[in-house]
Parts: sequence; C-alpha cells; structure tokens
Amino acid sequence: MKSIIRPCIVMIAFTFFLAGPVHAIPTNGEFLSDLSGWSLQEDLVDSPLSTLIVADNGHAKLSTAGIETGPYQISLLQWLEIPDFAATLSFDLKYERTGPDSTPSNFSFNDFFEASYLDDNDDTGANDYYWLGVDCTGPYDPNTFGSISLMTLSDGWFRFTTDINALAGRTGTLSFDLWDGDDGYFSTAWIDHVVIYDAQPSPVPEPGTLLLLGWGLAAMGFLGRSRSQKKR
Repeated sequence: MKSIIRPCIVMIAFTFFLAGPVHAIPTNGEFLSDLSGWSLQEDLVDSPLSTLIVADNGHAKLSTAGIETGPYQISLLQWLEIPDFAATLSFDLKYERTGPDSTPSNFSFNDFFEASYLDDNDDTGANDYYWLGVDCTGPYDPNTFGSISLMTLSDGWFRFTTDINALAGRTGTLSFDLWDGDDGYFSTAWIDHVVIYDAQPSPVPEPGTLLLLGWGLAAMGFLGRSRSQKKR
C-alpha cells in the first residue's frame, strides 16, 4: 500500500509545484465582492462615477456613458510597490462595443481600453509603461513595454500577460483606463484576476481535476487495505 500512496503524494506535490507561486498583489485583484483596495477616477463632470465603474459578479466593470457626452476617460487604479520578485503581470479582460447610442454630432475617435503603469522613479518627471490598448477592432499595443502574450479563455474573455522584470522594486500606479471617444457607441470592459507572478504562470489544476485525483487516491487506499486483509 505504501508503494502506491507515496508516488501519488509526490505526484500531487509536483502538480502544485508546476502551478507556480502566486502572490496576492495587487490588493483584491480578484474583485470577489467589491472594489476595495482600488481607487476610481473620471473626468466626466455630468455623470456619477458610481454608475461607470462597479463590481459586477466578481469582476470589475468599466462602462462608457455614451450619448454625445464628449471624449472622456474613466480609470480603475491602485498605488502599489512592485516587489523585487516580480517577473510578469497577468490579468483577464473582456471587452464589448455595443450600440449605437445615437448619431454623434462631433465624431472624434473610437472608444478604447488600455492598461498602464506610471511612476517617476527615473527623476525625469514620469515614466509611462503602456501594456495594452483595445478598441472595437480588437487587441493592439500602441506603446508596448515588454512582450504581451494573449490567451483565449471562454465567453469572450482573454488573458494578457506581460514581462515586468524591469519594474521590480519600483513604486507607482497600476491603471486600467476606458476612453470614450464620443463615437456613438457604448463600450464595456470587464477586468479580473490581476496577479503579479515571480515566473511565467503555468496552468493551475482545475478543482474538478483535484477532486478526481483525491477520489483516485481514496480508491487505491481502499484497494490496498482490502488486499492486505485478504492476505491475513
């Protein structure tokens, strides 16, 4: 029986090792119930911010107001110290453009989403590291810092991962921004699973997989005990 159980224990430990270490930075990157730990900012005077950036079923949701409000930006941000171990930043994004809400009287540019890191650690005023921009035509990177990799998830979600080795030990603001270009359409961005890793993230075993593995161990233990009793 021990010859069966020991290899299985080693297998479980190795599985979790492959998943890689995950650190809870930034605060509340899972948005489980609210936006605690994050700050909200917008430059639209006539619309309450509380309706534009909300917690929505375990995600952060940013929405444009539309209807000829004029170009403006709303932001979900967090001041954070990027730890020395930092290697990659990963977050999930779902982006939708719907409408039209009306015919704009003064078209300017398409709505778009971007993620950025801002600090002034170079003593020259400020460094802007733009990781990602998304508009109605899909993902693009207007001013990419590091490499961006895109993983297709389900239900319209994508996972973005970017190298942040050069930012390790710096202090600044992580910002998710949604721009309304007054283009006559509504745009919505959902954000989730914002995590800093100390290595390239590996797939984490699904709960169902772990449950099946547990049942398999229990079954092998039962069989081993039955064989031992029969030998007696």
